[in-house]
Amino acid sequence: MEKFPTVEALAAADPEEVNAAWAGLGYYRRARMLQAGAQKIANELNGVFPDTVAGLLSIPGIGDYTAAAVASIAFGRNAPVVDGNVLRVVSRLRCVVNDNKSKGLAEASRTFMAALVGEEPAGEAKVPDEAAFGLDRPGDVNQAIMELGATVCVPSGAPRCGACPVASHCHVRRIADGDAALAPAGDDCTACDLEALSDVLSPRRGVDASLCAALPLKAKKKAPKLQVLAVLLAMSERGGYLMRRRPPTGLLAGQWEFPHVILFDATAQPKPKPKPKPKPKP
Repeated sequence: MEKFPTVEALAAADPEEVNAAWAGLGYYRRARMLQAGAQKIANELNGVFPDTVAGLLSIPGIGDYTAAAVASIAFGRNAPVVDGNVLRVVSRLRCVVNDNKSKGLAEASRTFMAALVGEEPAGEAKVPDEAAFGLDRPGDVNQAIMELGATVCVPSGAPRCGACPVASHCHVRRIADGDAALAPAGDDCTACDLEALSDVLSPRRGVDASLCAALPLKAKKKAPKLQVLAVLLAMSERGGYLMRRRPPTGLLAGQWEFPHVILFDATAQPKPKPKPKPKPKP
């Protein structure tokens, strides 16, 4: 804030200066997007920060979550926020048996939050000093659900169900208490992972209080990429090092690195062809 006190100051700054100020924080792409967003606001929007979800999404570096959060909390827009905490709360509250990276859980969570905050129809203008649709303070509701997930409906298999203010509305809790049944979903259900749901319903596992801690299911982790590099370390008599700048896109875009060549790249290796199935004997 001291170095770039205004949007205009950040927009006009030298990219290297911005990068240097960001040094040590990681995720350097965010620094580039932050400046690109400032340039968009300063040069195309007359320095006026957008107050709608659509307007916020036009700013480089702002995605669905940030746009909805800013619009609802800062400007009172009835926009549903979906983050990791919300996904966890909805997965347990509505008993959506799916992993936290799945499209089904994301869509179910957005639908749930949209109903909760009374999402305003696209293109509707905000009535001054009064919410045009739904709740008067949608940002408070969004923050409440996120806070519920962060402090009570927590991950790591230890939800504090006894302290939950909405426990009486929790479908998983009712199932665990025997007050409701977990039934197989229809073939047209897009929220749950039907294979995982069948596993939950299997007699070998049963349905008990542990179901709450198990949801949402853990997404399968991608295997790490393996590369072997040969790195050149060349130093001048004055103590300087030979370095080069990385490409403008991709991992660590635009950052400086020691020259190197890739000796082995596991991701570039051809995948083994599947063995042909034996033909049945006549």
